[in-house]
Amino acid sequence: MEMFYNGLNAHTRMVVDASANGTLLDKSYNEAYDILEKIANNDYQYPITRVWTGNKAIGTIELDAIASLIG
Repeated sequence: MEMFYNGLNAHTRMVVDASANGTLLDKSYNEAYDILEKIANNDYQYPITRVWTGNKAIGTIELDAIASLIG
């Protein structure tokens, strides 16, 4: 559980800790698992549809990464 928790980004860690009413790592394995299961089920029930805003051309990041390797 500790490896999973430490792999979370800061925003997700804050959400998980808020759901745990404290730090997730202070919970037993079973309590932590139940909390994560509830978060996953809640997220599944209310999916967020992302809308592309058109601010960036598709593939820009990939091309920039390749260009930096070549250059």
